[in-house]
Amino acid sequence: MKKKILLAVNVLLLAAVVICLIRITDGSGGMFPRISSKAVDKIKKNFMVTDEDILEVLSYNGRELPCDEDSGIFYLPLSMYEDAWENGRLSSGTEGVDIAFLSDVEKESKSELMKEGTRIPFYAFNGREYREYYLVITGLPVMELTTLEEAPKEDGEGLYRMRLLSVSGDTLSETASDMKMHIRGNTSQNYPKKGYKCQLVKKNASGTYAGNKQSLLGYREDDDWILYALYNDGTKIRDKLCIDIWNAYGAENNSFKGKLGTDLTYIEVVWDGAYYGIYALMEPIDSRQVNLSKEDGVHLTEYLYKRKQPASLDAESFLPGTDELMRAGFEIKGGRTQASEEDWEPLKNLIAWQEQESDELFAEQAEQFVNMDNTVDMWIFTNLITGYDQIAKNMYYVAKAVNGEYRFFFAPWDMDLTWGYTSDPDYPLGTKYEGFLTSNYIWWQPGDRLMQTNAAGARDLAEERWKYLRTEILTDEWLEEEIESLKDMVVDSGAMARDEERWPEGNHDRSYEELKRYVSERMEWLDTFMGDIESGLKDW
Repeated sequence: MKKKILLAVNVLLLAAVVICLIRITDGSGGMFPRISSKAVDKIKKNFMVTDEDILEVLSYNGRELPCDEDSGIFYLPLSMYEDAWENGRLSSGTEGVDIAFLSDVEKESKSELMKEGTRIPFYAFNGREYREYYLVITGLPVMELTTLEEAPKEDGEGLYRMRLLSVSGDTLSETASDMKMHIRGNTSQNYPKKGYKCQLVKKNASGTYAGNKQSLLGYREDDDWILYALYNDGTKIRDKLCIDIWNAYGAENNSFKGKLGTDLTYIEVVWDGAYYGIYALMEPIDSRQVNLSKEDGVHLTEYLYKRKQPASLDAESFLPGTDELMRAGFEIKGGRTQASEEDWEPLKNLIAWQEQESDELFAEQAEQFVNMDNTVDMWIFTNLITGYDQIAKNMYYVAKAVNGEYRFFFAPWDMDLTWGYTSDPDYPLGTKYEGFLTSNYIWWQPGDRLMQTNAAGARDLAEERWKYLRTEILTDEWLEEEIESLKDMVVDSGAMARDEERWPEGNHDRSYEELKRYVSERMEWLDTFMGDIESGLKDW
């Protein structure tokens, strides 16, 4: 009987301690509820430490934060461009469990905590137990993926619940949807860290899934998205640098209001309670992006081809094959599931024109087959980024109908092998860096032959375009600031270090100064070359 009374008294005492602690934390104000060192001592003395996950939910302004369950680390995206702390509040979302931070976090520098990837400790406690957890503040949005029970597993495919958290001012926004994913990429799908093609979906009343178009992080409203793994680039910024350059002058330089390119923003991913690293969320290049026309609003009347593999470019390469959607290293894209001989005719005619023997006919017919402004822009761009990988694969060919004929535009894609990176299976991750490429010319057709023949005044157009770009857009100052800004995104957000810890076998060399050198020397070489293209071509 005495033991029961004593036990009851102890329980009451513990409850009193908890009440006291709650009062202390509730009265502290600010983002981070606190307790005193004296209260910490009381927890350690009266409660039992546990390894069990007693804090199932940590919330920020009512939004549940993603968590790496094994390490007990929660991830909170905050602005890395504002020094002041946001006006928010962290709280326990688990009934009967309170939280308290062990120091006055808001007196510390938010940017330094973010940059250093500091794991900010806090206690979660109930009436009997306590456990130490950690909070990591990131400057990037965070995507949480949760595998649904009915998800199929074949070939990396699956059905998931997606939540994307991002901060704007004091507001932590959330976009949520079911999402289907499957592994994408050619060489990259062999890396341990995979990239994925994603489709946002919702279940209909019939139980089937349909597309669920949503805008993610301010991009277009759609259901198709790309998660790009950024595995082999030691800076993680080559793709983004190229995309931003192209978007600054080439992607929307057309009259049909299409975007001949993509957008990319960095996020961090937590998947099934495990931190998964830094990813790039990207818009795909598809029929909607490039604004392909449709008959009666349904059937495509224009074409989107993607060059996926290097192959001989001649008319014979387009002879009928076993795969109707793949020929001569090209694939018909844009949502088509089958293709006829007629669907290959525009591309076959383009190749026949650009590979014909007669320079006179080539020059005479140039404006019938390609848009000169876009083609010159792409020729400049391919040489600018030293895009050897671009000329062999990873470029989109867009056939637009003009006066009853098809005229081609070009859009770049997948630009990790740029700025000195080349493909070499004998090197780690199949990637070799060759710093001497700053003074190499890139032979891309049809751009090179347009310059050789000066078809439709292509050389004059390119020289004037380069002068404009170097004066108004691609200045040395802009390029250096762009590299610094992108470096800050991936490094000062803390994401680079976390990705390296998660994927130590990936490339994280942080060679930003070498990249700056390469870009500077490349621009210097191009200034001379583009100043007199005819003379420059004679050297090659």
